[in-house]
Amino acid sequence: MSDTEIINRLNTKLKRPLKQTDRLTWFIKGYIINSNGNITHLNIFKSNLNGLFPDEILQLKHLEHLDIRENNIKLLPDNIGELKNLISIDIRFNHLQTLPEDISQLKKLEKFYLGHNEFKQIPNQIRLLKKLFLLDMSANQISEGYEQIIHSTTLKMVYLNNNLIQQFPFEKLRLNQWDELSLTENPINEKHPSIKEKIKHLII
Repeated sequence: MSDTEIINRLNTKLKRPLKQTDRLTWFIKGYIINSNGNITHLNIFKSNLNGLFPDEILQLKHLEHLDIRENNIKLLPDNIGELKNLISIDIRFNHLQTLPEDISQLKKLEKFYLGHNEFKQIPNQIRLLKKLFLLDMSANQISEGYEQIIHSTTLKMVYLNNNLIQQFPFEKLRLNQWDELSLTENPINEKHPSIKEKIKHLII
């Protein structure tokens, strides 16, 4: 089945069918097809999915960028790892509390947007994403699990603002480890004295 046929099946489940476009932004829904007829970008945010993650998305094997914000999703499918070409995925403004183990199969994932969900800790699967560059877990309920990102050798931008963080292990960070760390709107008690040498831009 071609990617176009898969999209046609997906559209039967939506109140408003997705349209092909040449450009996608955070406020434009639709999909992009490359010269080989493969769908590489899919924006399906705020599409009244009522918590369902459509099976059709998992069939788009060449998908690189997925935006599925604001769909009341509580769980990602166990076989999410089938989307092996994903570079970025935006699942903000849903109701996630955990990630499936299969998320570790997303070997190319560089940007992971998990803000405005219901995580209480940074999931251990995050440390298995070996190419992850940007992690956004702002506006959750996080108060633990920092070891999952402290030892990452690829992360450069981390957003943990508006959580329940009281103490962050600044002392465990390496020299110049991150380019940016946001911890605003957290009840943090203290900062490590050498933090300026470890993070280029600290927002706290």
